[in-house]
Amino acid sequence: MKDKINLLLTISYCGSNYSGWQVQPNKKTIEGELEGVLSKLFNERIIIVGSGRTDAGVHALNAKANVILPKEFTLKNFYDEKDKFKKLITILNNFLPDDIKIKKIKKVSLLFNARKCAKRKTYVYKVKLFEKSPFEANRFYFLNKNLNVSHMQTCANILLGEHDFSSFCASKTSVTSFIRTIYSIKIKKTKNIVSFEICGNGFLYNMVRIIVGTLIECSLKNLNENEMKKILIGKNRNLAGKTAPACGLYLKNVVY
Repeated sequence: MKDKINLLLTISYCGSNYSGWQVQPNKKTIEGELEGVLSKLFNERIIIVGSGRTDAGVHALNAKANVILPKEFTLKNFYDEKDKFKKLITILNNFLPDDIKIKKIKKVSLLFNARKCAKRKTYVYKVKLFEKSPFEANRFYFLNKNLNVSHMQTCANILLGEHDFSSFCASKTSVTSFIRTIYSIKIKKTKNIVSFEICGNGFLYNMVRIIVGTLIECSLKNLNENEMKKILIGKNRNLAGKTAPACGLYLKNVVY
């Protein structure tokens, strides 16, 4: 590890054209695009470590990933005291597709790992009511029905704290523990857009989208907080609502 450097990247991307974050054989992924550009730039195989794996079609406002660059990396070629890593950011963004952008780069300890060191993550899910636009087809979940925000918030509050979230996890998962902590769920309506902001210490496979789908059903079917409690305590995926589409989900931030 001597003479190497570990960099933390802040990345935004539109996930519509990708099969998620993680590299997969014969598929276009966010991780694959980033590693491809870095590997060409430094003329050797470069591996990045993401803070998590977003699904196909999911977007990010401030995703995080770290990369340990080789000994041949010359810091002075990409860094100065005034603009920091602005030159490296410009080079990477020139080679990356237009729907992926490096926003920030900072030097971190060689022991830092973007996934293992994450303390909390915040996702935002966006629903647009009644007004469907072809230019926003991959940015929102369009719903031709109204939603009761205060009712959904009451039901959402049941999920706060540390719980077994088995009911809110897709069946295709290899995790051994379903215990997670949700710190906050904030639901607000601005004009005809309803946003769900969910912050937790980590999330199970499809957990955010299942929570949103369940809260939407709470509004549409007038399910109350007692019924939400039954879903949570039941630890059964079949009790919760449908999984909301990937297109409305954004990784907002990761805190270390």
